[in-house]
Amino acid sequence: MSEKLIIFDLDGVILDSKSNMRESWKKVCEKLKLKVSFNEYFKKIGLPFSKILSELNIKNNIKLAEKIYREESIKNFKLIKLYPTVAETLKFLKKKKIQDRYHYIKRKN
Repeated sequence: MSEKLIIFDLDGVILDSKSNMRESWKKVCEKLKLKVSFNEYFKKIGLPFSKILSELNIKNNIKLAEKIYREESIKNFKLIKLYPTVAETLKFLKKKKIQDRYHYIKRKN
């Protein structure tokens, strides 16, 4: 193996956080009395949260929605799971001496 660096996107590649997102979105809708399905919300994943709300035509309580979603995501942290075979893949890469370097790259909104 000649690769020296392999980059993975964390959410949606390494981690399956869909259940966490579903529960967090459900709570936002419940508390703000919104009638937007999780499927409609999920189609926009990848955009910044405020942009998702805008595209879903949600114009009020943006900061409150963000706060609720963030707090619920933390409460529902246990719902986030590794995708199958991720642990074995990471162990394999380590065995092949692909070094671990974790970098957080902040997405520009």
